[in-house]
Amino acid sequence: MTSPNPSKRLIKTLRKARVAVVHPPDDDGNNLEHQLKRIGCQVSTHWPPPKRPIPDVDVLFFLDDPDHQGLHQPYSDDRSAALIAVVEFESPLAIQGLVDANVHGTIAKPIQPIGVLACLASALGLYRYETRLASRIDKLDELLKTRRTVEKATQVLATHRNISEGEAYALIRRESMNKQVTLFEMASSILNADGFFSN
Repeated sequence: MTSPNPSKRLIKTLRKARVAVVHPPDDDGNNLEHQLKRIGCQVSTHWPPPKRPIPDVDVLFFLDDPDHQGLHQPYSDDRSAALIAVVEFESPLAIQGLVDANVHGTIAKPIQPIGVLACLASALGLYRYETRLASRIDKLDELLKTRRTVEKATQVLATHRNISEGEAYALIRRESMNKQVTLFEMASSILNADGFFSN
């Protein structure tokens, strides 16, 4: 069975994208909205800028304008969507602000038909890759936390029972299975008990 054509899969993904546009309803704002709808995106427009992150969106285009300093702040703090800045000036200060905001893409004014699709696709791809990496990091952090807790509990149990650390670990593992709790929960209960009796 052949896999779907990559370009068709990309277009299908973009057509499912929920896109918010935070931009005045001028020629550039209207052109951007029109191009996104031509691609097939579900588009919502917002102006004046909302003070809180916009819920249930995959991509957010926002005006980065010197007259609206800090406009991207509510969005850059909330990493629930790919961020694309609509820029008119490329001063070092403006670019540094976008770097600090960790935007996933930029598109220059005046808005042209060429460039919107490429910007949208690359920003969404980068955001999803970033999200997968963040998820893996969270899992690794949790694994490391569990390992450290289990190691401490193993040492405490080995000392109190006068047994080897291997035997202590086996005991923790067996008890966690018997009580149907995770190794981390079992190890934490041992450490909490040790702390209680030590005080």
